[in-house]
Order: sequence, then structure tokens, then C-alpha cells
Amino acid sequence: MRRFAIFLGAAIVLCNTSQATQPPSNAASIKTTVDSAGALEDVYTPSLALNRDGNPVISYVISANSGDTMKLAVCQDAACVSPSIEVINSSLTHASHSLVLSESDLPRIIWRESGLVLAVCRDTLGSICPQTQVGETTDAGANFSLALNANGFPVFSHYRAHDGNALGLVSCNDVHCLVNPSLEIVDADFGISSTSMKLNINDFPIIGYSDYINDSLNLARCNNTDCTDAALTVVDDSVIVDSQMSLDLNSNGFPVISYFDASNQNLMLAKCNDEACTVRTLRTVDTAGSVERWTSLGLNHRDFPVISYFDGDYHDLKVAACNDTTCINPSITTVDRNGATGLMNSLRLNTDDLPVVAYSDFSNGHLRLAICNICVPSIQTTVDSAGSVGQHTSMALHNGKPVISYTDTSNGALKLARCANESCSDKTLTTVDTIGGVNAIGSTSLALNSSGFAVISYYDDQNNDLELAICNDATCSNPILKTVDGGVNRGKDSSLALNSNGHAVISYYDEENFELKLAICNDAVCSNPSISTVDGSSTIAGGYTSLVLNESGFPVISYHSWTDDALMLAICGDATCSAANSIIRIVDDATSGEGRQTSLALNSNGFAVISYYDSGLDDLKLAVCNDASCSQPTVVPIDETGDVGRYTNLALTIDDYPIISYRDSTNQKLKVAVCSDIACTSPTLTSVDQSGNVGVYNSMALNSRGYPVLSYYAGSPDADLKVAIFDLDGISGIFSDGFESGSTAAWIP
Repeated sequence: MRRFAIFLGAAIVLCNTSQATQPPSNAASIKTTVDSAGALEDVYTPSLALNRDGNPVISYVISANSGDTMKLAVCQDAACVSPSIEVINSSLTHASHSLVLSESDLPRIIWRESGLVLAVCRDTLGSICPQTQVGETTDAGANFSLALNANGFPVFSHYRAHDGNALGLVSCNDVHCLVNPSLEIVDADFGISSTSMKLNINDFPIIGYSDYINDSLNLARCNNTDCTDAALTVVDDSVIVDSQMSLDLNSNGFPVISYFDASNQNLMLAKCNDEACTVRTLRTVDTAGSVERWTSLGLNHRDFPVISYFDGDYHDLKVAACNDTTCINPSITTVDRNGATGLMNSLRLNTDDLPVVAYSDFSNGHLRLAICNICVPSIQTTVDSAGSVGQHTSMALHNGKPVISYTDTSNGALKLARCANESCSDKTLTTVDTIGGVNAIGSTSLALNSSGFAVISYYDDQNNDLELAICNDATCSNPILKTVDGGVNRGKDSSLALNSNGHAVISYYDEENFELKLAICNDAVCSNPSISTVDGSSTIAGGYTSLVLNESGFPVISYHSWTDDALMLAICGDATCSAANSIIRIVDDATSGEGRQTSLALNSNGFAVISYYDSGLDDLKLAVCNDASCSQPTVVPIDETGDVGRYTNLALTIDDYPIISYRDSTNQKLKVAVCSDIACTSPTLTSVDQSGNVGVYNSMALNSRGYPVLSYYAGSPDADLKVAIFDLDGISGIFSDGFESGSTAAWIP
């Protein structure tokens, strides 16, 4: 049965909600189309550098039926909204090339034609770039990696095709590489397929390379600038190592290498403990799906790796931001999933340690650029590990510090964690109510009053009641405990807010009568609450409630109807939701199982925005209402990969951009979707914690910088309460494109 009802009467007016306390949209990523070459052309092998202003400079190859052309895009801003694009060479025979910038931001590019060709640009825009033949005129190979030594002279590694794909190194003795360059064979074994090189503090090259004959990852540590003497190390031959790999040097000068495990389709990392990599740690970074060949790596100021790469199963660009030097539990983000994007990519970290990635879009023949503001390491803290704790968590921030309600299922208790810092490494834990019995308490919801003290609604599973705890101090050492609605199975899925008087307003499911109910406390201690039925008098409705009070103090509630098997919205016309102009709306009933778990926020116009789980499709979805009555909502899928979307929580930034936390049940991960526009047309999807079975019963709030803070239950084997925050050390707090907080910049076609 499809149901729609508008109770006639005076029109409901929802005033604009204040944005004064809304966080900025700093976590939103920025994605730009730099060059829309065309659907009949392909973009190959982008090579990225950042100039002194932090603006990208990108060399790339456009491949078409008429031939291959190398271009140079010089961006005039960090987001590359208005690039200057020059043609460097219009008669290429091979797409492989490498770009660096001089100290004066002058581009240097090496590539292959009949031999090796070096372009030394005389201006920063690349409009005047004399080209020099370097060394042999024979087929000198490809897969270049270019650097400039202390004199500004080019040094580059490559494979030498005319020498059986041996590893070669060219060291130039002048800027244009005209005067007797040194041409060395570093490793004469056949089968070199890719190279990545850095110069150490003495200008000695250190080269990572893959050997496709022996299926291994190798390293050459040169003992002089020309590499006439080198130590060769097999770094990994336990799997089939395929190109492309990427190398950087940490603060000790030791190599760190990202590479592709073709045996298992995994992204790998090698952290070397000495310059020659004779001792190293090998780590599998991502096992989800088929990770493809192209990886690009940078190290942040803590030597934590950040890696861009391509997901071959879903044709997405991804970034792994490691939480330590060996990448034990990285945050993994899907940055762009619009078409076949990211197969060829190049990454650099800006001055905020945020990844800037140039990449190919083979679906549309475009060169794209992404600044991933959410691609930063996350810090996870175990808050409580005494027994089985952490389910049914609800969190708010007080001066940026988490305050968390949760259950102790071992002892049948309601607990409160009061954190003394943002990461909750220092906290006070209090037992608020002990009912006794395993799993005796469920579905907590927390808000903070004007003093910063917690008010918590929760379900007493022993007595089947809706309960309320009102804390009289910060740690809730002596709370007032109140039964709000007694009976049989009354109080499940409660959601609490405080009205302008500081009194609790609670939506909940009455399972005895199959109704959505609303309890309004008439004083601070809820001594005589008013209870009304919002929906369900003639249907079965009211599960998975989420409540927000609009600017008039009237409830707006999202929930699930079992009769309609739909996502529902109640827009109340007065404080008790009894007015004739109240609205009951079916928001989404496209499939069975819409709205099984919901989270609601109101945007700056007072219109509802709802994240929810579609149990029919096992997807996370978002409904954005376009008017006060939500008559024609925009419904979009946010994540459709696996069973995703349970335990969803939603918050909005000052620009009304949604940020959504949820669980990936297929992979047992805690994830966050960060939207770059109001309708969330191109979200970035981040795995915050993937260390075991995590993400159940999560709760999220945004800190003052617009980044998520999450509390959640870490299940087997731990059964702990955890908090995750994003490590913002060194991040400036504005968009990396230079736009101030509050900008609406997002996708720029």
C-alpha cells in the first residue's frame, strides 16, 4: 500500500537554520577536469609536479588515431581551474616520459622517440622548450624516472630496450645534457619493466625497478653519482611483481616502495630499514578487489606513506593514507569512481601533506586532477576495553572533545565516556545505570545541555521501557534516572534532542502497538512527559528513528514503515506533532527495505537530508529534500559496493555538504562518505578503520575544522569502544585549492 497524507490547515513554515555553528567543508575533495581531450582520444602517463606556489604542473600524452602528442598543463591555482596548456611534441612514438621542475619552476621532461629526448623549458608555462637528443639514437627504452642533482643537471633511470631491457642510468653534466653524459648499465639482467628513482643527500641515485623475467621487485643503490658501482638487492620475489612501482626516500634516506602484487591483485608496500634495503618490512596495503598496476607514492612529514592507485574491479581511483611508517591499518579512500578513472596516475603531497593526484579518465578522454582533503591518516583510540563494551554508541562533542554514551553488555549497564582530549586518549568512564543481565540496554541517544552535561535516552530491555538519564555533572556521577514510557517493548530506536528550554524531546518505536511515538518532557527532569503517536495508528511504522528540531522547535523525524517497507518522514506542525498541518511523507519506496536505518539533518533552508540503508539492495543511499514538505526529494546511491550502509550517521557542513559514516558489512570496515556538493553526486569514500570487525553502532560528529570524529564498537575479537579522528597535524584548515572555508567549489567540469 502506498500512503501519502497531508493534514490540512495552516501552512508550515520552516525558517532558515543558523549556520553559525556549522563546521566548514574542509574535508570535501576537489576534482577538476584539466584537459577534455575528447571521447575519441585517450590520456596516457600523466606526470605531476607542484611548483613553489603549490600549483600543479602536469605533462601527459594524448593518443589519437592521428598520432600521439605530449602536452604540458601549467595550473594557475591549486585546483587547476584555468590551466595554461602547451604542446611539447606532436610526433611521439612512445608515451613514457617523466617531468620535474627546476628551482625556478622551469619544466624538464625526458621521453623517447628514436632515442632519448630532453626538453629544457625556458619559461614556467612551457611555451619555449628546446629539445635535445641525449646519447644514443637507437631505441633507448622507456619507463623513465627523472630528477635534478644539486647542480640542476638531469639524472634519469630507464630500461634500455636495445640492451635487452637492462636497467640504465643517464647522468648529465650540463642542463641540456649535451656534454658527455654518463650512460651506464646498472643491472644487465634482461626484463626490466619499470623504474622509479630518487637522489640521496650525496646525489647518489637509488632506483627501484621491477624485473618481469624473475617476477621480482629490485633495488639498486648507487655508490657514486654516475652509478658505475651499485649494490643490487632483490626486495620481494615472493609474489609476481608487475609494473608500475613508485619509490621515495624517508627522512633517514631509506627507500619506501609501493608496488603491485600480480599474484594476488594486491597493493603492496616495502619499507626499507637501510639504504640498500637488505632489511625491510613488506606489507599488504589493500586486498579489496583487483588492485591494478599503476601506483604513485609520497611520504608525509612523519614518513607515513600516501599511495594513489587504480582499482581494477570497479575502475576507480583510490588513495591509501597510512597511519604509520609500515602502513599497518591505512585509511583507504575511493577518490573518483565516475567512469574508468585512475588507471594511470601521479601523486604529490602539498604543503599540508594532502595528496594531489593527476590521473587519466579513459571513459571520457580527459585529464583530471584531484585534491583529496579526507585522504589523511586516522588515529584510533581504544576508549573502554573492560568486558564487552561499546555497543549502541551515541556521541556529541563538547569543545571538540567526545562525550559518548554506550552499553556494557557484559553487565547490563549504560556507561558514559567523557574525553579530556580530541582523540580520547585521556578520559573518565562512568557507569550511569545498571539494569543487570546480558544485553539489558539498547539504542542510546545522547545530547549535551547548555552546561555540557549529558542527557541520554535508552531502552531498558529487561523491563521493556524507554528510559532517560539526566546528568548533573560532566562525568554523570549522580544522574537522575527516569522511566519515560513503560509498557511492553516501548522505547526502541530512540533519538533525542533538547528544545530551547533544555527539555528532552524523544522519538522512538513502540513495538507493543507498532507505532512511531514522540515523548516531550515538560521540565528538566521529565517528571510528567507528554506522549503522542506520530504514525502507526493504522500501519506498522516507527523503527530506526532519527529526530531533529527545526528552528521553530518542531520535530522532524525520519523512520521506517514496515507496512510500506519505505523510508518515511514526519514533519511536525507543532511541538507535539498533533497539529493539522503536520505531514507524513513516503520519501523512498523504490525497492523493498528502504530506510531500515536512518539518520537525519536539516540543511540551511530547513529541508530534510536523510542517509539510510536500503536492505533490499544492501546499499547506502541519500535523500535530499528540495522543499519543506519533501514533496520531490532527490535520491542518490552513495555506496553500492557490497553490503554497505548499516549504522549510518549524517552531518552537514556549512555549505550543506553531507558527510556520512556507515559500516561496510562485507569487509567489516568503518567507512565515511564525504560529499563535495549538496546532492553528493561524486563522494569520496574512506575506510577509516579496517582492523578486524569494526564499525557497528557508530556515531559521528564534525569538529570545528569540518572533519569527522567517530565513536564505534570494535567487535570480535576485542568487543571494545573506540574513537577515530583524522590526524590534522600540519593541515592549514582551508581548502587546498586556496579557497576559504565555506566555498562551494567542488566538481569543476
